[in-house]
Amino acid sequence: MANRTKLKTNLQNLLVEFETMKLQGNVVFLEEKSYHDLIDLYKSESQIKKAIEVVDFALVQYQFRYDFYFLKAKLLFDQQDYNGSLSLIQQAEKISPYEFEIQLFKIQIFLHLGKISKAQEHIKEIEQTCSKSDLPEVYLTEASIFEKMSDFDTMFQSLKKTLLLDPTHEDALRQIWESVELSKNFEESIFLHKHIIDQTPYNSLAWYNLGHAYSCVGEYEFAIDAFEYSFITDPMFEDGYLDCAELCFQLKNYEKALSIYEEADERFGFDSDIILNIAHCQYNLGYFDDAEICLKKALKLDPYYDEAYYLLANCYLQEEKFAEAIKALNKAIYLDDTREEYYHTLARCYVSISEFRKAKKFYHNAAIKGSEQSLYWEEYASFLIKLNLFEEAYLIIDEAEQHTYSDKLQYCKAAALYKLGKKKTSLVILEEAITENPDNVRFFHDLIPEIHHDLEIQAAIRYFLG
Repeated sequence: MANRTKLKTNLQNLLVEFETMKLQGNVVFLEEKSYHDLIDLYKSESQIKKAIEVVDFALVQYQFRYDFYFLKAKLLFDQQDYNGSLSLIQQAEKISPYEFEIQLFKIQIFLHLGKISKAQEHIKEIEQTCSKSDLPEVYLTEASIFEKMSDFDTMFQSLKKTLLLDPTHEDALRQIWESVELSKNFEESIFLHKHIIDQTPYNSLAWYNLGHAYSCVGEYEFAIDAFEYSFITDPMFEDGYLDCAELCFQLKNYEKALSIYEEADERFGFDSDIILNIAHCQYNLGYFDDAEICLKKALKLDPYYDEAYYLLANCYLQEEKFAEAIKALNKAIYLDDTREEYYHTLARCYVSISEFRKAKKFYHNAAIKGSEQSLYWEEYASFLIKLNLFEEAYLIIDEAEQHTYSDKLQYCKAAALYKLGKKKTSLVILEEAITENPDNVRFFHDLIPEIHHDLEIQAAIRYFLG
């Protein structure tokens, strides 16, 4: 602690000394390390212009040191001044023409300037002259060229070459999944990562990539095992926990998902997203009281978490606590008024307490917000038909058909037309609906139960069903 305090004091003194000399117009002369310390300090505080200013002073004093030209080139690169960065790299090259790091960085500048052919030429030159120990970095840079060209299969091959030479290369392990996903090289990725794991069994990133590859080919149990090994080999590998738990959740293995999320929460803590995921598992397992406790905890961490309010409302609904559910849904909508499922659930709440005018308003909102999803229109139209608002239901179905289509909407249309006394037109629409999906004919009967007594309609349904 004393050493850290001393270092901080020394750095602060250096900063004061530098700023004082600058203000007084004195010539600044500092040790090389002092310049580096000041540059790092300004970078850490995102004061890039001041960092560049320090480099400029350093270049006056150390004009034949390539590293300060290189530092300024990187600072300009981060500021998206690629031409300025290239100019400085070329000056650095004159001082140290064979510096490997400079040559690789030059390729990144070429790529950002859109000079892909120059980057390709340059990487070939480097590959022919570099040492074997530098080849992993060369292939990694080569991968970035192919990524820029959207040639993801060859990008994968370049990253594969990196990993065959250095199975623990973290940047390559982190980048290769993107190339696998875009090139669909799932089987080859499985083979590669199994080979890497044979060499380095505690390679958490390799296990993690293997999990994703297995998941993409439908080998879900193998995927779960691989994801588990990713965080067993590195207990602080948060992505491994989260992706493993998410896959378990998608497979409806809520118990296992819950166990992994709880372990992640215990290890990393204070994360409202993880707590929400725990609550989702508890909800699906029917542990509504536990889910409510979790969600309230999440809302203490993040009072503006609309999804937590939404799930809390669903917990209340399961226990028929309609007033509490309505209150939670109104908070969710206040925080995000674009989510159609919030309006839809609120409409259902009002149906449950027979407040149909409010239910109608929120069914309408849900349908408009989620206009391309037939579910919201279907339920809205069904609701209107059951309230005997047949003309209004027909108009809503007509509006729905401008955005979406489903056989259930056709059944709703047939029901509305029937109730409006247009039996012949209703039969035409009913035939279309049954042809589309005969299994939903029960839905039609539920909309207008009295249809059981209409012998003509029943005969037509039997005929349409074949």
